[in-house]
Amino acid sequence: MTRLPIYLVVFLCLQVVLTSVIYWQRNQQTGPHQTEPLLSFDRDKLDKIVITGAEQTESAVLTKDKGAWFLTNLNQLPVSQNQLDTALDKLSALTTNWPIATTKTSHQRFELQEDNFQRRIQLFQGGDKIADLLLGSSPGFRKVHLRMLDNDNVYALPLNTFDFPVKDQQWLDKSLLAISAIDSIQGPDYFLIKEQGDWILKSPADKTVPLDQDKAVGLARALSNLRVLELVTEPPVFVGSAVKTLIVKGEQQHNYQFLEFEGKYYVKEQITDKVFTLNQIDYQRITGVDLAGLTRSESETGTKAESTDKSVPLEIE
Repeated sequence: MTRLPIYLVVFLCLQVVLTSVIYWQRNQQTGPHQTEPLLSFDRDKLDKIVITGAEQTESAVLTKDKGAWFLTNLNQLPVSQNQLDTALDKLSALTTNWPIATTKTSHQRFELQEDNFQRRIQLFQGGDKIADLLLGSSPGFRKVHLRMLDNDNVYALPLNTFDFPVKDQQWLDKSLLAISAIDSIQGPDYFLIKEQGDWILKSPADKTVPLDQDKAVGLARALSNLRVLELVTEPPVFVGSAVKTLIVKGEQQHNYQFLEFEGKYYVKEQITDKVFTLNQIDYQRITGVDLAGLTRSESETGTKAESTDKSVPLEIE
């Protein structure tokens, strides 16, 4: 009766020692887990990115031509470079830790199957697919389960699915109609020209009119910061007195047409010949300016305005 318990104790001790030795040897052979980049790509050589959503009915397709990114399925309109750089930065920063799962049976639980995912991100170079990444469920704030399509390992890494929208409109460069350097602005009853850093008002009337510099600067800033909301596929017709026209010159001439129609605000520019929506504030800041609004009365300017005014008369053709 006394030998059996002693024998069992000795046996258990030998098991513990043997397990420890095997674990130690395995660690010596494999070493600690090495953190490595999840994706390896040269962003300068990327020429196509396809992002597909959970419904798999719509994909954003971004292609690069002559160094610039465009939206293939949205009239080749430009991609927001800042937005794309941010997304690629986050992909480049992903590093592997210990996988939380390594079997195919786990893919369904984490929404990481080829036909069941939240996002699928495909990177191409020279016509070849160099990466195929699936994003699945979220284990916590600003984290997501993900895996490479050709690998069963599942990781939980810091990433957001909303950084990779699946609609082309969401990748659109909203500043595509903005002008960074403006030399002149011609409105319905005024003509502004910039000389030596100051704006000069040239009125169609045969008289000198004092200019409110702050209002001229505000108009120029509104045009420089002009941001569209989205491309309009079925725009209203730009005819009639409701259309507000501006001719703006910088490095090249831009002919803008603005229109308010059924509670929405639209802008059209001759170079792109596309119609976009814009918000009400931007619309009013630009179209709400006229000759009367750009001038200051004698009670506001007094003698000082007469001595500093740089305006000269000009007949607008």
